[in-house]
Amino acid sequence: MGGTYAGNAVACAAAVAAADAMKEENILANVNARSEELFASLNALRSNPKIAPTILDVRGKGLMVGVEFASPTGTGPYDPFANPAVPAKLATALRRSASRKAFSSSRRACTRSFGLFLP
Repeated sequence: MGGTYAGNAVACAAAVAAADAMKEENILANVNARSEELFASLNALRSNPKIAPTILDVRGKGLMVGVEFASPTGTGPYDPFANPAVPAKLATALRRSASRKAFSSSRRACTRSFGLFLP
């Protein structure tokens, strides 16, 4: 038997069991279905005239989703995406709200204008 990183039998057995469970429970199919729902919902928000100026982009793969928000100040005086009507620190406020509703979000990936959400 190997050391920690060299074919550890217990770690390999756990990995095989996890892969088997994912296959048996159709985890990937569920992720793909939920991903379609999530992206459809977020893109529907982008078509709402009241919300559209706030959301610049929605991107990601599966259920790892990033949302880019407009910033009230932008990155400088000539930033075309600056929108004074957008609340300051919107992404931070949404990250806090999402975490109270069983979503995980990365503090490091959330800035004042970008949020990474992991349901």
